Amino acid sequence: MRTLTMQNGIAVQTGGAELDRTLGGHVERGEVWWAQIDEKRPVVLLSGGAGPEFLAMQIVEPATPVQKLGFVLLSGEQAVDVDERCRILAAAGPDTRAIGIEVFFGAEEGLAQSGVVRLALPKDGKVFCTWGTTVSAESLLERVGILSQSKLHELDVALALAGPAHSLPCVNGVPADDTWTGPR
Repeated sequence: MRTLTMQNGIAVQTGGAELDRTLGGHVERGEVWWAQIDEKRPVVLLSGGAGPEFLAMQIVEPATPVQKLGFVLLSGEQAVDVDERCRILAAAGPDTRAIGIEVFFGAEEGLAQSGVVRLALPKDGKVFCTWGTTVSAESLLERVGILSQSKLHELDVALALAGPAHSLPCVNGVPADDTWTGPR
């Protein structure tokens, strides 16, 4: 069901991706939505258009300090800064089990609680799960925001560094061969 509310003096329409499609509307790459996957989860769309399906990344909780032990996780901002990224990766050393990037999302992207899109970089010929999924237009429940150009750039850099891993099908964040042993 579509609703119209006022937020900071601006009319905002929410809900009803299917209704948008029947009215000739479409979704955009970089939009943040609540989607029904296995349960209601926030996602950021990696593709747009009229559907019927879209590539998306689930937004998950940031890794805790305990979950990070033995792993290197760069922020999206650190990944964009080539010098900073190289410094961190050089300091990581050969005993690092895996390297990933967490692109942070919060209130600016329409979320009440902070979350991340976590992408793991390939290491030793293994490709790690990155919460990539395909969502149908019917599973998109409510549009909550859209990424700024700088945040979309962080996500694009992280996706490029992760390579084709972001397109692997995952179920609840776990690929069939489950080579990722780090934070989920």
